[in-house]
Amino acid sequence: MPEHEPKETRSDVKRRRRRGPTRPNVHINIFQNAPSAGSTAAEERPEPAESNDLDETIVSSEWLERRSKRLDAHEQELRRRVLDLETREAELEQREAEFEAESFIRWEALEERERRLVALEERLGHKETELSSYVARLQGGFLRAG
Repeated sequence: MPEHEPKETRSDVKRRRRRGPTRPNVHINIFQNAPSAGSTAAEERPEPAESNDLDETIVSSEWLERRSKRLDAHEQELRRRVLDLETREAELEQREAEFEAESFIRWEALEERERRLVALEERLGHKETELSSYVARLQGGFLRAG
């Protein structure tokens, strides 16, 4: 090291080591020769000079197959969840209909009781009037007889 440069301290060494992971300079073309939507010539990366098309195709087809299986599994899970949600929604709608029917039946029963109560109150009022008039006649009879 030249004498005019300061020596590196331990923190400088640690700081240098903390750099993020580097990306390898490997480019695998998954969609060989398929132009991507909206890509331009400036965006395209040049193919490595030593690429082995057979290896890339095998890796690509394996990767696509694994991805396809994962997507199929996710789709099945989503279909199962949708079916579960539809079942639960149907059950909730059924319960709501049952609650509404029970509520309607109870309301009708309350109204019927109220109508009977009103009728009984009217009948009781008539009976009270009849009883009052009977008592008045009896008392009038006793007063005359007395």
